[in-house]
Amino acid sequence: MARLFIECGTDAQVALLGEAVARAEAAARALDGHAYVEAFHRFYAVLLAGSGNEIARRILATLDARITYLRFLTTQQAPQARQLRTVALLRGIFEAVEKRRADQAARRCAAFVRRSAAFALEVLTDRS
Repeated sequence: MARLFIECGTDAQVALLGEAVARAEAAARALDGHAYVEAFHRFYAVLLAGSGNEIARRILATLDARITYLRFLTTQQAPQARQLRTVALLRGIFEAVEKRRADQAARRCAAFVRRSAAFALEVLTDRS
């Protein structure tokens, strides 16, 4: 999605990504889990819209409730330091997108997803 966003996304959409990162950081600092999850939801919604990939958008729309629920679960378990580190990684994705560095953005997205998936599995394992 990051590669497609860099090809198709507008400057206005890039600015919206930056706003979502700023909101995520403010929410992490305030320990506002709801605002934190919403900021991440907004970031990915803008990234997806800017990619122009309608098929991916439809697929992810069907998974949206599950993804949001999982984000809430992991946010509740993540200490503030982890949340701030996560925001820093999100900012890294944004900076690569802002500079239109497709390979860098794709690598950072993949690393972000791997890290998030590992933590989600840890949280879900602890809940069972």
